Amino acid sequence: MLSGKAVARAVRGHFLVDSVLDALLASSTFDIALPSVVSEETDPATDKRGEISASECEEMEERDNAYSKNEMRDNIDDSYLSSCLQRFDQVVKKEVSAEVVASSQELHWIEAKFAETKSKLLTSRTSRLWLQHREMLDILRRFIKGEGTGN
Repeated sequence: MLSGKAVARAVRGHFLVDSVLDALLASSTFDIALPSVVSEETDPATDKRGEISASECEEMEERDNAYSKNEMRDNIDDSYLSSCLQRFDQVVKKEVSAEVVASSQELHWIEAKFAETKSKLLTSRTSRLWLQHREMLDILRRFIKGEGTGN
């Protein structure tokens, strides 16, 4: 049997995984690069810091080509994302109520983009498993909130 502390750690761990999955989903939906951790560790015998391999160069070239193909779509997405950020700032500054934002076109656009990405991900068995994991954690969140509020 697990103690309360062990259960709390497990739940926090699952919530952390869910946060990472949210970031990955948002990154793939809106083509936003995730921050990466660059390791400065190198082999002291060969010390090749700062050099780029041929495969890394090819990967960068492929990313550049993909960017130019999607440039028009990105401009449209960027305008929606910037208007979403403006709405977010308005809510934070309490210039607009949450009800107004909930019925806004920008929020519906974001929901549609996430739904589109999720439907594409459902074709893969592994992705389907992670999306199911997110749904289970959403149920857990609602349960914890209900227990805390007495609902």
